[in-house]
Amino acid sequence: MTNGASARLREPLATIETRAVSIVWAIPALLRTLLALPGARDAFRSVRATSSVSEAILRSDLEEWRRVLPARCAILIIYSMTEASGLAAWFLPPDAAGLGARLPVGYPNPLFDFAIVAETGQPVAMGEIGELWVRGNMITLGEWRDGRCQPGRAVEDPLIRHAGSCEPTISSACARTGCWNSPAARTIW
Repeated sequence: MTNGASARLREPLATIETRAVSIVWAIPALLRTLLALPGARDAFRSVRATSSVSEAILRSDLEEWRRVLPARCAILIIYSMTEASGLAAWFLPPDAAGLGARLPVGYPNPLFDFAIVAETGQPVAMGEIGELWVRGNMITLGEWRDGRCQPGRAVEDPLIRHAGSCEPTISSACARTGCWNSPAARTIW
């Protein structure tokens, strides 16, 4: 990191400290960088919770953050995408024992329906890998391009098509997340 960049990053750190900020919302890369700066422990002493969204968080991140953040500070991970906010979330446990190198993104939000779908658009069988698709009334209906709304990552809804129920409506949209997963009998991703 250049001296100029480091100096600019000290500004938010100073703000957190002088204003006794209690909740910090930041992408993991920014939080990782701020917590690695000299004086971070003192600057974050008033912080009661952090919330992080957008990229994977590693167990090593959590371990480092726990060394700097106050012991009582809650750490919230939110899995989201531009087209839909808050798809999954959870507060990380105080101890990362038993968690893999890459932390789970959270518990699925019950306001959304999820399917893990093969490239053919069909749901995958248990143990196979597919793309996570999400449906709900809090998902964008498309992307604004060339002066009009176009489907973008919105897709024909496999959850509706395979359940044999109704056609998609203005109140429900389905979007591809671009994340690959395998169906499992677990409640946390």
